[in-house]
Amino acid sequence: MSSHITEGVGMLPAKVGNKPVDVLVIQALLNSIPAATGGPLGAGAVPKTGRVHCYPGDPTIQAIVRFQTWYFGVASGRVTPNSPTLRAMDEVASGHPTGRSWHGHGPVGGQSGGASAWSWARMLRVGNLRARIVEVAEWEATRPDRLSGQVNTVTTRDAEGRTVVRKERAGWQRVQEYFRVLEGWTWTPAELDKLKDPTRDLLPGGIHWCGIFATWVLNRAGIPVRWRTRVGPIVSHGASELPLAGFQDKAATVGDICILKGEAVHHVIPTTAPDALGDYELVAGNTPVTSTMRVVRKSHENVRNLRYYFRSTDPDLIG
Repeated sequence: MSSHITEGVGMLPAKVGNKPVDVLVIQALLNSIPAATGGPLGAGAVPKTGRVHCYPGDPTIQAIVRFQTWYFGVASGRVTPNSPTLRAMDEVASGHPTGRSWHGHGPVGGQSGGASAWSWARMLRVGNLRARIVEVAEWEATRPDRLSGQVNTVTTRDAEGRTVVRKERAGWQRVQEYFRVLEGWTWTPAELDKLKDPTRDLLPGGIHWCGIFATWVLNRAGIPVRWRTRVGPIVSHGASELPLAGFQDKAATVGDICILKGEAVHHVIPTTAPDALGDYELVAGNTPVTSTMRVVRKSHENVRNLRYYFRSTDPDLIG
């Protein structure tokens, strides 16, 4: 199931969006979602009028807010084209609230070999979007073809048919995938050779691929975010874009992007909430294990070592 709207619906500035044809799509979609999974209370609770009045008491806006609060834990009161909210509504209305309709492959497609995002949400007591982030991060840290610090022996033949044996960094293809969210990056043959070579450090100085990895995890979970060099995570919101807002209130939790204290700027994703001592588990990319080997792996940290963080469920992300 895939619903299509051309402009936003809900709490929007005057004369922006809320075209009757789009409003009718969202009203019908809301009415197809059971109340137990974030839908409106009562059968046909959202009148199919094709109209939205931009105040909190409007039935369509109330239903959007109820669904977003149930699914994400926050609400923007609007649904925009191809947004996480629209995809989530389609997913739940179709009866498959496990991430299968978001991307259709990898851990979010149910191939992680572990719990679905729906199960993670119940175990961690967090919204489904945060649970989806945990599912993706945990899978990247444990998948068989992960960047593990191991070295593979690869046998090929040269142009004259002679056998060539070389050493190759295990999991280099995963780094190539993570860089899909880095604006303006292309893999030159020289950079690919460096990436594959286990005797050389992965990337040029100044490339924070821990942040790129964390951004990729959020992107893979369905958040329209990418990495911009010297800026950090950038969110696409309709026709506009803005950097993710940083917070320093020590309230980071499951699924946020956290930056740790220290000389190096290191980005990690908490996969558990802090315990009574402030300790939490995390998944991090670009973690050094030798002078030339950097890996994606699970670890732990304490909130005392948190410098600041990006909140993954900012309302601007879900609209």
